[in-house]
Amino acid sequence: MMMMDMDVHPKPYLSVALLGATGATGEALLLELIQSQYIASVRCIGRRLPRYEHPKVEAITAPLEHAVDYAHALVGASVLFCCLGTTLKQAGSRTAFRAVDYDMVVDAAIMAKETGVEHFSMISAAGTSASSPFFYSRVKAEAESTVVKVGPERISIFRPGLLDAQRTNKRFMESMALSLLRPVAKLLPAAARPLAVSQLARVMLLEALQPATGLKIYGPHELLLNFR
Repeated sequence: MMMMDMDVHPKPYLSVALLGATGATGEALLLELIQSQYIASVRCIGRRLPRYEHPKVEAITAPLEHAVDYAHALVGASVLFCCLGTTLKQAGSRTAFRAVDYDMVVDAAIMAKETGVEHFSMISAAGTSASSPFFYSRVKAEAESTVVKVGPERISIFRPGLLDAQRTNKRFMESMALSLLRPVAKLLPAAARPLAVSQLARVMLLEALQPATGLKIYGPHELLLNFR
């Protein structure tokens, strides 16, 4: 994959919408959006208010189960960044997990298209596969496939591996893996290296500024190559 051009952008100012601004990656992305000279406004949509306040930011509290409840906030946005996601442990059941990582994501993509949003940018995960033995990976793969069918013409999918983040809700296995991998990260293949949420956020922002169309998928290797 070609390296992205950090100086190329389709237009000087974008109005964007962001789902999941209170999560680790969403929070990092919001900070990048605030600091970017190319972003005119950000509508943060969620159940809770985002951490950062700024003249660019409009916080819209709404339930996320049905995108029709926040559809008004998408009108006029060029990009919808979808940082929604949970874990099986946090969700409490497979049904609850699927309700977030499939239903809410797909519903958002549908509403983005219906309200005229040109670009849907979503976080998925490395190793997604419809034939995976892991429920988590199968749901992620199904969400990707459906979003491509029902979403706007331009779709960007980001598949990070292990994310390095300071989380409010600690994930035991993730914390253990990070403690082992951080000291030797530079020696590991790209797919096995922890990726800082700040770097993922930067890639998502700068990718949205590229003049592109259609479907783009960024795996762990591409995420580490771009914008280092």
